[in-house]
Amino acid sequence: MDVLTRRLARPALVLALTAAAIIVVALARQKQSLEVRYREPAARLDDPYVGMYVPVIRAPSVHGDSVLIGEPGEGERQVLLVFDTRCPYSRASLPSWKALAGDSRVCIYGVSLDSLEASRSYAMEHALGFPVVSLTKPRAQGLFHLQRVPQILILNDEGRVAFTRLGVVESDAAVGSIGAAARETSSLLP
Repeated sequence: MDVLTRRLARPALVLALTAAAIIVVALARQKQSLEVRYREPAARLDDPYVGMYVPVIRAPSVHGDSVLIGEPGEGERQVLLVFDTRCPYSRASLPSWKALAGDSRVCIYGVSLDSLEASRSYAMEHALGFPVVSLTKPRAQGLFHLQRVPQILILNDEGRVAFTRLGVVESDAAVGSIGAAARETSSLLP
């Protein structure tokens, strides 16, 4: 009986290990499929997305006044250049942002995630030619989904995100496409 048990045990073990390997592969594929399926909804929790409504917030400006962001005028667009004064990628985007700000048809605001004092020094040091506001409250940053920098948001006249871009802007082509999106009068939204 002992010999018979050993002869049957080996194929049973191979069969069990094969079945376990097949199950592991099937579960790995299912996990990958679920990650792809839920990537976009999960990203909507952290990052701004086209079509998202933003709140209207009065934010302090580095010039001592306050600016209303999130509510462009009728038929206008509002471009928000979101940065952190300590971020090297934000600093690398400055020449492109300045070129974009040179277009008088575009309403641009720098939105610093740092203190008003740090933002004021940064704006003066880099001679930013557009209004800069400080948005330090976590609630306001969360409502705009501002988790990472540098980031560009273009808002339509309804207060909805019409365009968003995350990352360094260095090429002339990127500046041109952002400028075109900012000047677009028809809705980019579905």
